[in-house]
Amino acid sequence: MSTNGDALVTPETVSKEVLRAMFEGAYMETRLDNDGDLVVSERYNVWVLPSPGGSYLRLMAPFRSAESADQDAKLRFVNAVNQQLIMVCAYVGDGGAFFFEHYITIDGGVTKKNIVLTVRKFGTLLAKLGEFDQDGVLE
Repeated sequence: MSTNGDALVTPETVSKEVLRAMFEGAYMETRLDNDGDLVVSERYNVWVLPSPGGSYLRLMAPFRSAESADQDAKLRFVNAVNQQLIMVCAYVGDGGAFFFEHYITIDGGVTKKNIVLTVRKFGTLLAKLGEFDQDGVLE
């Protein structure tokens, strides 16, 4: 017997509205930001951004850097995150802030349950960032 969590999200059916209803059905707090992008808020704010054409979802979480952090310390931090948290891609943006990302492929279809669990796992990994912040670069 199929459940709603087994329903597939495909490039043809993915949208902010479908995703928002899915997350709210999983008791996750959501909102649209000033640009109309979907933000899922549990412990951290995670932007869930369907690609043009719907072939993948981009999960993105920005974090501020400490004003006193130098570029070398920031790079050591993102390198440690990239080496240890395989599911997370970390980088320093142009303004010095940190960005953490993960991509979910939608091509061929992916279950709603898989998307919800992946977003939750991404949030769990974000909670571990402090373990890699040896130089106090996170604000």
